[in-house]
Amino acid sequence: MIRIVIFVTVLISVLVATEKKLPTIPEDSAVLATLGKNNNPYATISSKTIKVFAWNIYKGRKDNWRNDFLKNSAGHDILLLQEAYLDPAMISVFEHDTPYRFDFAASFLDYDGDNIFPTGVAIGSLATPKEIAFLRSSGREPVISTPKMTILAKYDLAFSSKQLMVATIHALNFVSTDKLEAQLTEVAQVLSTHKGPLIWAGDFNTWSMAKLIVLDKIMARLGMRTVFFNPDIRSRLSGNPLDHIYVRGFEVLSSSVIDAPDGSDHQALSATLRFR
Repeated sequence: MIRIVIFVTVLISVLVATEKKLPTIPEDSAVLATLGKNNNPYATISSKTIKVFAWNIYKGRKDNWRNDFLKNSAGHDILLLQEAYLDPAMISVFEHDTPYRFDFAASFLDYDGDNIFPTGVAIGSLATPKEIAFLRSSGREPVISTPKMTILAKYDLAFSSKQLMVATIHALNFVSTDKLEAQLTEVAQVLSTHKGPLIWAGDFNTWSMAKLIVLDKIMARLGMRTVFFNPDIRSRLSGNPLDHIYVRGFEVLSSSVIDAPDGSDHQALSATLRFR
């Protein structure tokens, strides 16, 4: 609670001092966008072993973001990104510098002077999703009253009649445990209807033990298990990691935390998974 009060106080001071315009929330019809490579619309995931990459990319604010992103994401099949920021620089990377198709869901529209740029979450993939959906949190961050976003994708599997469902979330941060639980429960209710393998990863903002316990409880109900890391150097507050990968229907072959301090204020996560 003290952390929330400090954040709100500082944020109000910054907004007053800079006269910065508050973010706006896009209409549902303007939330989703697709960038990058136009893959074969019938492409499926053909290998029983896939590599997954999850990273809060801090809106590409750090000078070395592009180099770290291209180096560390290379060789992965699915990229799960938070704080994607569709300014010209990031759009250029997504459109021209990688082999991936990116599906993006805007949490809100951010003002930079007279320019407006969407920020949100994205899934990059070498396969083409059969379905894309988003879930906007019913809760809001204090003062600026912005929601957080989850994007979900379904992929056909060449070796199974089941589909893979993938979700990446940027969870509410400066809110109570109850409000975080409400957002996670909204997503879990959708994922619970899926009968095939699942991957749910992202920045869950579990900076207190109470929030981490809530997250683990919800994942257990879904039959999902956490991917462990050794050494575990994930971004932490109060001793708890903020970023996680949870899976169902997979064997975890390997995992690692990629320290990329020049590219973001979060470490990137990588996991090699085999379908069961």
